[in-house]
Amino acid sequence: MRFCRTAIGRVFAALVGLAAVMPVSAGAGPMPEAYHGVWMNMEGRSATCRSSDWDGPNHGDTHIRVSPAKLEFAEGACELTSVKTSDFGDAHVTMSCGAEGETYKTSEIWLLTTIRDHRMLVMTSRDREIGATIVYQHCP
Repeated sequence: MRFCRTAIGRVFAALVGLAAVMPVSAGAGPMPEAYHGVWMNMEGRSATCRSSDWDGPNHGDTHIRVSPAKLEFAEGACELTSVKTSDFGDAHVTMSCGAEGETYKTSEIWLLTTIRDHRMLVMTSRDREIGATIVYQHCP
């Protein structure tokens, strides 16, 4: 577990440190296909998941689903209003969200990486007040 936190910590530090100076492609478009699918926040535990969990009995509030124009989660969804990929392989994502009767806008940096043979999606909020980073494992 310590290895995972250390490796992830290095990824986050590099991602946040480079965010201000990264060349971002001029055009915004839909979310790249590599990010599509069902993902599960592992919350520090070892678990497995399947994309079929989204519509099945194993669906939980730790699952998200990414499509070309939308991010869905247990209590709501976000419309992707801007997706800009950089030369470093990450995506700068701006969203308009609604959840539990609230609406809000948010901006995040998304990065795909592999940890111990698992595809991972690292989502870091660019909002200074929130400042959260969440790591999701791909559900094949």
